[in-house]
Amino acid sequence: MTTLSAITEWFVNDSRGLEQGWTLTAPAEIRLRVRGNLKSTISPQSITFGGQALSSLDDTDGDGLNDASEFQMAALGFDWQVNQRALVNTLTSNLNGAGYFTPAQVQALHIGTPLLQRDALG
Repeated sequence: MTTLSAITEWFVNDSRGLEQGWTLTAPAEIRLRVRGNLKSTISPQSITFGGQALSSLDDTDGDGLNDASEFQMAALGFDWQVNQRALVNTLTSNLNGAGYFTPAQVQALHIGTPLLQRDALG
């Protein structure tokens, strides 16, 4: 919770998702800059935004790379909403040259230990 004179900012993180709000104790103006795929509902007392949160567990576009990773690599041309299997394959095929291990190399180090697959269908 953050308090700045007439404005108290608060957060609630529960099973419904993350909620952020401001409690005003005097007349004040709040300006928000929002980016992303959020949809808004506006009433005289509140503005509600809803949308999809990015997760390392989801692969919305089905290209084999999770949404959070694609968002972080947007400067390299990745888009978490667009299937870019060729770009993902280029990335993964060149990781060994950048010092990362291939699944086969990891398996050789951990014989008999199951590996988590990047994309079971790919």
